[in-house]
Amino acid sequence: MAKTHYDLMLDKEKVDALDRWLQAAGMSRSGYINTLIVKSVEAMELEKIPDYSKLSIVQLFNMAGGIGKMMKGKK
Repeated sequence: MAKTHYDLMLDKEKVDALDRWLQAAGMSRSGYINTLIVKSVEAMELEKIPDYSKLSIVQLFNMAGGIGKMMKGKK
């Protein structure tokens, strides 16, 4: 798998809280963010679409519904 480096501007207090949780879980921030991105791409099936310019705006917004596959519903 090819890797690339990104600089992100993140909320320090929130990231510090996340880092404490990640450390307890034995995960790195980079690994966690990568997992979020990979699962979003998979849920939205983004790799299956060769040309987004051929999709309607409705189709593009409907793709976001795939993100719900990653989450569990709460009552």
